[in-house]
Amino acid sequence: MPEEKKDAIVRVASNIAHELRNPLAVLNNSLYFIRAKIDNDALDPKVRKHLGFLAEAIKNLEAEIERLPQYLKPLKDKKSDR
Repeated sequence: MPEEKKDAIVRVASNIAHELRNPLAVLNNSLYFIRAKIDNDALDPKVRKHLGFLAEAIKNLEAEIERLPQYLKPLKDKKSDR
C-alpha cells in the first residue's frame, strides 16, 4: 500500500475518533444529568433498563475509539520500517 494512502487512512481515522468523542461526551453528560435529576426509586423499571442500555452503548463506543490506535498500529509500523 502506498505511503500516501496509509497516511490518509491514519488521518481519516484520527479525525473520525475526534469527531465521535464530542457527541459521546454530550450523551454521557446528558445521561449523568438525567440520572441525577430523577428519583431512581420511583422510576419505571423499563426506563431504568433503557438508561442502562444507553450508558453501556456509550461505554462500548468510547472503548472502541480508544482501541482505534491499535488498529492503525500496523500501518504506522510499516511506515517506520522504511
